[in-house]
Amino acid sequence: MTIVNLLIKNDDTYNTPVQGVVVALYNLSSVFISQSTTDSSGQVSFSLTDPQYRVYVYKIGYSIVQPWLLNVDLTKISVTFSLIGHVRTLPETLDPDLIRVSGSMVDYSGKPRKNLTLQFYREPQVNIGDLIVEDVPVTSTSNEAGYFEFDLYRKMRFCDAYLTERPLYDIRTPDRASIELSHLIFPIPVNLEIDPTTITIPLSGGSIDVPYVATFSDYSTDREFKSHWAQIKIDVDDSEHLSVGIAKNYLTITPLSVGTTIMSFHREFLCDFIWLKAPEFVSPTLTINVV
Repeated sequence: MTIVNLLIKNDDTYNTPVQGVVVALYNLSSVFISQSTTDSSGQVSFSLTDPQYRVYVYKIGYSIVQPWLLNVDLTKISVTFSLIGHVRTLPETLDPDLIRVSGSMVDYSGKPRKNLTLQFYREPQVNIGDLIVEDVPVTSTSNEAGYFEFDLYRKMRFCDAYLTERPLYDIRTPDRASIELSHLIFPIPVNLEIDPTTITIPLSGGSIDVPYVATFSDYSTDREFKSHWAQIKIDVDDSEHLSVGIAKNYLTITPLSVGTTIMSFHREFLCDFIWLKAPEFVSPTLTINVV
């Protein structure tokens, strides 16, 4: 049994602890395990006996990418993880067709980018029920603290004129009530799920397909292993025993020789992109036996 401490924090300058967040644990079969509420230090603790759980958090006004895959090292007495989300100024919109986008921008000196304008463009004609969505950009301007908060329609794709000089493409609004601004306009991998994590392949059996779910910070799961800003890279301790191909929603593993390969994953940023205090990337380690 391992004691797992979860620290729930805000994405402000000081990563302020967030009190009163309900934290629920489920196993990988979506069976409820336990639930608790963060204290004044933003912490909850659980005594756990399995290596993996899904973590869900809830508090009005608090946004975070979820579910979060919790990997527990059962060889340790206790471990501590930090989950950083975003506390909004306004509550979520009550309109089921809209998503509330919120977040802050600063310059390289750490000062707020006040009166900064973002414009979201969508070209195709869109109807929402009996409403005709006019083909004009959605414009939002930050306040004196560099803070944005605005609504967009869900399940749409946009491009964004950022600082009127740098276009951001393939922005996808998820079917959710809220999202943090940076998670939306800079989608990066945050979670990779593969089950089972131990795989045995007969050498004579040919290739097999192993399903995966790669979740990005904008909640999209159909980008395979890569967005414009970051990608998932595969690490193997011995590539002589197999080869790996990446397709949409599955890995193709081809056995080459008898032996065991340990496969792990890491996130790599692209285009000289730097994200300080980026959302954590959580992924499993695979053990693949070719027999």
